[in-house]
Amino acid sequence: MAIVAYSGLPKKTVNKTKTKRAFRKHTAEQHACFLRSVTPAVHTVTVNPDGGAQEEFDNFYSALLSLLDEHYPERSIIVISADQPYVTAAVKSMLWQKKKLTWSGQIEKSAELAIEIGIAIKRYDSAELSRPDALITYNYTEAAQNTR
Repeated sequence: MAIVAYSGLPKKTVNKTKTKRAFRKHTAEQHACFLRSVTPAVHTVTVNPDGGAQEEFDNFYSALLSLLDEHYPERSIIVISADQPYVTAAVKSMLWQKKKLTWSGQIEKSAELAIEIGIAIKRYDSAELSRPDALITYNYTEAAQNTR
């Protein structure tokens, strides 16, 4: 271990990359509001006798997209390449929210959110480990070089 003191300009890490990812946050309240707003006219498809099935599908699709954007707005967050693979955009958003709750002194809500974060990480891990091609390989030569 070592402590390094440096008085020059701040060093930037050049091997990290940032990626802006979009996600849609969803809560039980949003689901309930969405279900209340869906009318029978939205999920009724009529086919024109003139052969305008594509036009009807486009109308149906645009209605669904407008409902999706209205009730589940798209958000974006920056994920860094140094983050662990289980840190998805949704998990990173929950981590930021937990941090804000902790800073504001809302420890109970922060603890509840920590449980949700754990569940999301477990869900990601179980999905990754259930894939047949998810073999974990270990490079022994690289590990030996790192211990020197």
